[in-house]
Amino acid sequence: MMTTERQAWRQLGLKEKIVFASYDAGFSKRQADLIERLSRLEGKRFVLAATRTPYDLLAAPGVPVYLCAYENKPAMMNALAGVLSGRLPAKGRLPVTIGA
Repeated sequence: MMTTERQAWRQLGLKEKIVFASYDAGFSKRQADLIERLSRLEGKRFVLAATRTPYDLLAAPGVPVYLCAYENKPAMMNALAGVLSGRLPAKGRLPVTIGA
């Protein structure tokens, strides 16, 4: 059974944390709008995890926590899961400047 948008939003109401894995959000208004909407939910801890480029942060500059994995291959997704779970430290630094 496919989850409807209404069911998905209802399920989000039950969660304390939301992790959104973006992919080129700067080229997708719908994705950027969803990131903005999710990041503003009251009482939720929100993390934006870019799975391709660091520039996804430009699509939603107000997100409280931002990680960039630079790709969505299994090794990087495992590393991202390790950072999100606290099993691995987040030691990297962006090699580019985002924003002004």
